[in-house]
Amino acid sequence: MRLEPALRYQLSSMKWPVIIFYIVIYTLIILIAAPQILWMRDGAVGSIGGMDLTTMIFLFVVGLNSFKSAFHMFSANGISRKTMFVSLVVASGILCAGMALIDSINDIVFNQFLEYQNLTERLFVARYSGADFMLFGEGFLWKFFTYSVSLIFGYFISTAYYRMNKPLKLIVSVGVPAFLLIILPLADTMLFSGEISKAIGTFISFCLGLSTGSPYVAIASDVVFYAIFATLGFLLMRRATVKLS
Repeated sequence: MRLEPALRYQLSSMKWPVIIFYIVIYTLIILIAAPQILWMRDGAVGSIGGMDLTTMIFLFVVGLNSFKSAFHMFSANGISRKTMFVSLVVASGILCAGMALIDSINDIVFNQFLEYQNLTERLFVARYSGADFMLFGEGFLWKFFTYSVSLIFGYFISTAYYRMNKPLKLIVSVGVPAFLLIILPLADTMLFSGEISKAIGTFISFCLGLSTGSPYVAIASDVVFYAIFATLGFLLMRRATVKLS
């Protein structure tokens, strides 16, 4: 099978989840906006924000579900691992670009009916005061790269779990949350006087572009993280074998 049919399969598997996702989003927006439009009193204004965060979570889940079924189907049809991965990267790029554009347009439309701020505007509020065109352009770029990282991170986790045996899955599922939520905070408080949390906060602030006030720093960080997770995902997928269960 060539890349084009593989790409069509990837896009087809993503189509209906995206349609259902936006049906749910638009239904929620209508339920929030309709009372304001029809029965607004005393100048009350409904507010909502962070819909792009919802898209990030959705695409992470899409990534989690993008490996096993496609891997089995492609393997049964003699598709090379390289074609599998390239079709996933191209399909996810098309999907993330499309959803970034839809969400950027939604930002404008939602703002006509609600007090609405997207995540880019909230993170870089000082940068976009009265600069609607710049907000749309940079917001689209920020969404595209951030959405792409969310999806490929989900794909990486999916491939990693697929390669693990059951005991290792249990260890990782219990051990990682326990380490992050219990062991690390205790060690940070008792042994390092909070220096670990400060370093993590500084690192996250830089990666998000908050310390510099520039979304392009966040975009550059997304490119780096995408390259890391994509490489790891490919390496894990390259030596994966078909499992019957």
